[in-house]
Amino acid sequence: MRKPSRLVLLIVSFLIIAPFQGALANLVQILHTNDTHSHLDHAIHRPWLGGYARLKTLIDQEKAWGTAHGMGNLVMDAGDYLEGDIYYLAEKGKKLTRPTAP
Repeated sequence: MRKPSRLVLLIVSFLIIAPFQGALANLVQILHTNDTHSHLDHAIHRPWLGGYARLKTLIDQEKAWGTAHGMGNLVMDAGDYLEGDIYYLAEKGKKLTRPTAP
């Protein structure tokens, strides 16, 4: 089988890229968390660590900053958030499955 010539590859590349030449780029702020390891509450020995309420506050502040600066916001978590702290181990995960009061 014959290899495609460089001219053919150039033309095909142009045809693929050409429709996107008029596209506008938008800034997007990506807020990413992972490995929070069940830190539902703050750590007693390190009170600045942990707490989903604290995390939500930080995310809300960063989203507001991004929006004020004309950026879209993408918030994602890569996982590993269910296991790992002393509460999870002591209660065998029951705190994570119990519904919370409004």
